[in-house]
Amino acid sequence: MRIAVLVTCSAILVFTLAKTANDFCCDRKSNPSYGRNLMNSVLTVLFSLIVFTILYHKRWSHRLRLPVVQVTHDIVDNPRFPAVALLQDLTATYQANLVPHPMKCFLNKFVEDAPMCHSLSRTELLSAYSCNCNDSWVPGIQTRYEDSQKKGGSHYASFRPADYIVSRGANIFMTLQVFFTFNTSNPNNRPVPSPVLWLMVYDPVLSFEKAYAQGYGPLNLFNANGPTTINLGLEYYQPSNDTGYYKYDVMFSTAGNINLVCDVTANATQLCDASLIIQIPRFDRTVQTQKMSMEWPDVILEAGAYFALVQFLSWIISGQVLATH
Repeated sequence: MRIAVLVTCSAILVFTLAKTANDFCCDRKSNPSYGRNLMNSVLTVLFSLIVFTILYHKRWSHRLRLPVVQVTHDIVDNPRFPAVALLQDLTATYQANLVPHPMKCFLNKFVEDAPMCHSLSRTELLSAYSCNCNDSWVPGIQTRYEDSQKKGGSHYASFRPADYIVSRGANIFMTLQVFFTFNTSNPNNRPVPSPVLWLMVYDPVLSFEKAYAQGYGPLNLFNANGPTTINLGLEYYQPSNDTGYYKYDVMFSTAGNINLVCDVTANATQLCDASLIIQIPRFDRTVQTQKMSMEWPDVILEAGAYFALVQFLSWIISGQVLATH
């Protein structure tokens, strides 16, 4: 693009200089004392050099490197449900202890004998009463460490829906379920047992590592001992030099259970479950596009407008406006 700008500017200058030489020859024969065409051409070249130099240094060079965010709004059809990660901080005793019990996922209604979602056509999927999406969970409980010494980190359960796990609108839910135990004997867990976990909701086009490390999925602490309803607003961000991704507006609330049936101190044999009931109630989204304040095509268009102004001023100052034939 820079080459195109240089070629355009060079062409303008070459044309102007050629016109100057031609005007000089013609005017010297017809009117040796003064050539309005010659003056007009000379002024055009001089003004162009001055104006374009000032514009580049004071306006164009800065705006070509200035990132801005353009905000627009649109409506999408059947957006994909988000990826979800539930994290247990290894150094926090007040958090739930995730266990590798088979995790669950159901689209729309929680029906144990529902068909697998991948076995349905898109038409069937969009009209199904319920389907099973358990296979979208990454098997088992994963572990990540903060450093090579393994002094800190977290266990986490990771859910990444297939591209056919989509929303049909308001009151259509995706329900996720993970299981945990809890130890109330730790002094930090008294007087009220309230096991918590970190919740990260992010765009499934991103990997868990990228979303976590770069903050594309902000973490929220929630009470794991009870069903949690999550409503998502759609916000899409398009970086200038990277893949676009959703930054969800996450609103959640938890109806906490009164009892804790998985207290290992009491030799409980049951597991507690953290249930996430997720919906995307509206399909209108905000799109944020990162771009430069100006790009080279904008510079070319603006340069053309200023060149027309330069020609007009040169035409007046040279006196050619008064020329009669």
